[in-house]
Amino acid sequence: MPRRCSYLALGFALAACAPPAATGGEEGALDEALHEALQSGRWGDVDALCSAGDRAACAVGDKHASAAVDAVPCNAIGALWARDDATRTYALAASRHTLRCGAWTYFFEHVVARPDGPALLVALDAEHFPIETNLFVYLATIQDRFPELSAEQGTMAWLVGTRRFGHCVEMARAFADEDPSARVAAMTYFSAAGCQEAAPIAEALLGSDAYLVREVGCKTLVFIGKPSSLPLVETVAASDPAAVYAEDGAAPRYPVREACRQAADALRGDGPHLGR
Repeated sequence: MPRRCSYLALGFALAACAPPAATGGEEGALDEALHEALQSGRWGDVDALCSAGDRAACAVGDKHASAAVDAVPCNAIGALWARDDATRTYALAASRHTLRCGAWTYFFEHVVARPDGPALLVALDAEHFPIETNLFVYLATIQDRFPELSAEQGTMAWLVGTRRFGHCVEMARAFADEDPSARVAAMTYFSAAGCQEAAPIAEALLGSDAYLVREVGCKTLVFIGKPSSLPLVETVAASDPAAVYAEDGAAPRYPVREACRQAADALRGDGPHLGR
């Protein structure tokens, strides 16, 4: 039976070809659904079977995806991610190739920004790629970090989810000079890790024009605020103008004031202050 192939124009021909249909003993190991998917070149179905626990599907899908990405030179990594039909198996193979090429900046800024970026981080970490080490090299050396907010959010979620809480100093240094919108995603890490080193960063959010950013600042100070934060927090708690009105005409809520009152209580010792 002839091989089924499709070609994607990416400045050069990237072949994504299905392997020949399994024969003999190999074919006997494949269930009917997998065999049909291979016959039709439906790699999304192969990926779904892999996700459902079909180890044969995983092996075949990984072999196919690896063959597709290995043909891409390291100076054309972006071509790997131009596909709009990429399966999870393909994305994982493309991620491995990206990291083996040393394209860590591209990875943190573009791959992690994908909807499946956090899952790829977890999978690659389990395969012992040095993600943590290279993340902090990236944070220390790249000036305009995380051009896509989703990449920063995914990275912070991974750091928190894997409990990598020993980086307060590096994280505070990395985000000290960022604009408020960039700092907001990092508050997730600072709060979870109890990084009092980042208290000045959270305090700086209280000067933002966006009330949601000010709210995040006080919610973070509940966990990492210092005694010196209290005067500013009390001032904002008493005077922040942001009001949210209910459709039923009920009295407005003042979300920033509420968050800052909670932070003030924590700083006085009446709330869940968790800073070290």
